[in-house]
Amino acid sequence: MSNHFSAGDHEHPFQFPGGDARLDITDLFVFTAPDDRDRTVLIMNSNPFLEGTGFHPDAIYRFNIDNDGDSLADAAFSFTFSELKDGRQTATAHYATGGEAQSREPLGAVLIQGTPVGFNQMTAPVEASACRLFVGIRSDPFFADADNVLEWLIKGAHGLFDWKGKDTFGEGNVNSIALEVPNDM
Repeated sequence: MSNHFSAGDHEHPFQFPGGDARLDITDLFVFTAPDDRDRTVLIMNSNPFLEGTGFHPDAIYRFNIDNDGDSLADAAFSFTFSELKDGRQTATAHYATGGEAQSREPLGAVLIQGTPVGFNQMTAPVEASACRLFVGIRSDPFFADADNVLEWLIKGAHGLFDWKGKDTFGEGNVNSIALEVPNDM
């Protein structure tokens, strides 16, 4: 997994990891749960503009947590996905600690298995093992007035940028993994 800035080379600086947008991490958010200070929310978005369909079935999407500053994972939340079949896909969430957290494989306890990926706005999160999980499509949080940014850059990026209020990416969606866990996990 990578993002669109680290996957390229000097000849093709902006390309998707492995040529597959489903492997492109667009956003990562970590914050205290708004309704419970003893819980943390982790969100990973991928697949800008939904160039592919669903999550990549051969990828492992992972949050590595380093609790002691040694740059090694002390805990890991890993997510794997089934093949997309007949417009349906499922996800499995794993939780590993210690040495298992440093494995490239999705080791540890299975927190949630076979939860459906939400391909519409009506899908609700699943709750199990003291966790709350949503996997599916959500509106891309990135916004920009691309036409006016381009115009501003062509003019030499001098002066104030004139925001016209048009979000070029407003109709875009991403694949989202949103996990809420107790802080002591």
